[in-house]
Amino acid sequence: MLQRIADVTAGLTETEMRVLKERIVMKEPVEVHDKKTGDTKTVVMIKPQLVVTQEEEQSYRRNDDLLKLEEALTQIQAAKQKANKTNDEVEPIQIVFSRKEKRVGEE
Repeated sequence: MLQRIADVTAGLTETEMRVLKERIVMKEPVEVHDKKTGDTKTVVMIKPQLVVTQEEEQSYRRNDDLLKLEEALTQIQAAKQKANKTNDEVEPIQIVFSRKEKRVGEE
């Protein structure tokens, strides 16, 4: 998490490139030579190809990402502190119960 924050602070803006490619069937004329007759014919071959149909370039500010990451880190640390506090409160109660059970079992 801290490494990501350091990476985000390294630059001011981030550019993102989105390329949409579609598979399109292309008809391509090909000349074919017949060895037996010596004739040359033009035959239409069908080839599927990936063609770029749309390109988008988007830039956004990294500071917004930085603020989101810092907020997430703060929330996680707060939850961790709360869990540790709850754990500390629960442990002494379990110890007291275990001591009482021993006394009851001995009598």
